[in-house]
Amino acid sequence: MKRWIAGVILLFSMILLSVNGYFLADMLLLERKDDVLQEQLKEIYEDSKNREAEKIQKETGGEGDMGSFCTLGIHVFFDLL
Repeated sequence: MKRWIAGVILLFSMILLSVNGYFLADMLLLERKDDVLQEQLKEIYEDSKNREAEKIQKETGGEGDMGSFCTLGIHVFFDLL
């Protein structure tokens, strides 16, 4: 009787270990997929940021933000004189 109970407990433990291993493997695959998607999202964000900077540079005539800021500063300085 004790041997039969030990066999059932062993079988139950092996089934639980198998299910646990399956879920761990699935989590690992999802983690890898998330890493790939995160990298793709990062690349898309950087590309859109670069395109936005190029668009601003084309609209301002190539000066960029700092050039227009300096021009504004010069106008304000001479207006104060």
